[in-house]
Amino acid sequence: MMDNLDDKVLFVVDYLSPPSGCGVINRRDGSTLLLQHAGCKPEILGGSFDEVLCIDSDMGVEYEKGNEEVISVLKREGVEYVYDHDLAEQHEVGSSYIELDKFIELTRFYY
Repeated sequence: MMDNLDDKVLFVVDYLSPPSGCGVINRRDGSTLLLQHAGCKPEILGGSFDEVLCIDSDMGVEYEKGNEEVISVLKREGVEYVYDHDLAEQHEVGSSYIELDKFIELTRFYY
C-alpha cells in the first residue's frame, strides 16, 4: 500500500482543457511549481503558482526530448509520486498515484 502523501513531493499531470502546462509539482513546504513546455505555455494569473518553469521542448513535436527534460526536472525537485489517472489506467497500475521510477518507465515505453 502507498505511503501517506501529505509529506511527499507530488507531480500532478495537467489534463485540463485547455491545460496550463505539463503539470504541477506540489512541494513539501506547500509551494507549487507549474511545469510548462514550449508548445503549452499560456499566460498564468500572478499568484496562481509559486514558480513557473518552461522546458525548451514542445512535447507535441519532440515527445522523447521533452519527456527527458520533464524527468530531469522531476528528479531535481525530488518528486516521489506522480498523479496520472489516465496513464495508470492505461497500464493497469492499480493506483493513480505512481512512484516516480514507475512513471519514468511507463512514459519511456513510448520511445
